[in-house]
Amino acid sequence: MYKAKRKIALLLCVALQASLLAACGNDAKDPSDEDMTDSADNSSEAVDYGPLSGLDFDGESIRVLVSANEYDGGSGGKIFIMNSDTETGEIVSDAVYNRNKQVEEALNVKFEFTENTDVYSEISDVLSTLILSGEDLYDYVIHDLFPLASMSVNGYFANLYDAKYFDFDQDYWYSDYMEDLNFHSDKYCYIMAGDYFLDIIRTAHCLLFNQGIFEDLYGDSNQLYNDVFDNSWTMDKYLTYASGAYSDLNGDSIADVDDRYGMVTYGKWGYMIPWVIAADADFLEYDNDGKPSFAMNTEKNQKLLEKLIDIFYDPATIDLSGRGESTSSTPMTFFTNNQALFLCGFRIGSLDQTRNMTNKVGIIPYPKLDENQEKYVTSTHDTTNIGVIPVTCTKLDTVSAVIEMLSLISHDEVLPAYYESALKIKYAHDDVTSQMLDIIRDGLGSAVPLAFGDYCNDFMLKNTFSNLLLSRNTGFASMYTALVNPAQAKLDELWDAFNE
Repeated sequence: MYKAKRKIALLLCVALQASLLAACGNDAKDPSDEDMTDSADNSSEAVDYGPLSGLDFDGESIRVLVSANEYDGGSGGKIFIMNSDTETGEIVSDAVYNRNKQVEEALNVKFEFTENTDVYSEISDVLSTLILSGEDLYDYVIHDLFPLASMSVNGYFANLYDAKYFDFDQDYWYSDYMEDLNFHSDKYCYIMAGDYFLDIIRTAHCLLFNQGIFEDLYGDSNQLYNDVFDNSWTMDKYLTYASGAYSDLNGDSIADVDDRYGMVTYGKWGYMIPWVIAADADFLEYDNDGKPSFAMNTEKNQKLLEKLIDIFYDPATIDLSGRGESTSSTPMTFFTNNQALFLCGFRIGSLDQTRNMTNKVGIIPYPKLDENQEKYVTSTHDTTNIGVIPVTCTKLDTVSAVIEMLSLISHDEVLPAYYESALKIKYAHDDVTSQMLDIIRDGLGSAVPLAFGDYCNDFMLKNTFSNLLLSRNTGFASMYTALVNPAQAKLDELWDAFNE
């Protein structure tokens, strides 16, 4: 059920106060306003949008800045935001077209999309210059997570809790993910994540497995799915399967690129991240005032480090970056050539690259650290597209109504088009795949290390887990003790900025 959100004054940094406070008014009109045109009353086929029904914004333009970057060679996130001029017959494109048209007609607004090609290292300077100048050019921005996350603590974006029509209790919002990015504050929230921002799903990490290899080795591949369902899908269970998958295919008694392995990677860093997130690693704790501090020196993280070493240095794991042989193979081509049981480091959108495999490909969440872990946790990419509203926006309520309706319809229409049709029917071959995708989507979380890790001296992932993994060093406690104080100082700095 919808419920009214808190109204909290938007606090700006001193540099912004004079020029911007007056620009942050709320201009949305309730159905009870005298000049309201209730279009729903004039239609016998009116759709019930809850509190959004009957709103009319007089043809207001909604100006959206959208990232057009395609870092992983895929289609990028703009395909879920920007519509073509007409329907094309492609299911996702048409779902986006119809959603946008539906919102335009229901709320009497008009979308104006602007593509942006600034990469993650450039967009912060571009947006900060624009916002500090006081220019009201865009009503909301969809771009890369980690640069916008760092900007979010410094007063550049509107406080979403000030907007009238957001209801973050709805299923189409990723509330755990968003709360992680606002340090679980009940006063401030700056970053939007949900089914409208479908690039978050496209870039969600998943573990791919070769069903043909699994069936040859262990019988029915449904066993893996059963492990997930009964919560026995753990790192130890993974190692049991992966370690038994090596085969000397060319018979030369040497483990080389012509053999079959349990898992294939290219290096450790990027491939390690989803394992750490999936293990629900300990990162932060909060005091009674909500202030975060690092709390990583735990038995759980020590155990996780040891499991990572077991996984990445298992004889049945091949690291193509460390091979002496000359090879043009990538982890994906190695996997699609039926030379690896598991492929890590890739995302839901990567399924497109497996469509021509001779064997079926399965999709599962990354395993839990152990069976004591409450739920499966899913990592996104640090360049996944999330949403923010610049503090220069003069129509916060209007924008909140538009995005809320976009989110609602995305959940009902666009997500099924991508999630069920584009993925399940084209690339997968069984009903259980959709259940795996549900588990992966529902597990989205632990966004802080990806969003703020760079800000905090790369402490949470690279300078602890990754560096120790690279050197096969199990001394987590000593590494943590050596690095925590300067990292905490940066976290304190971030927290102070967030609260100013």
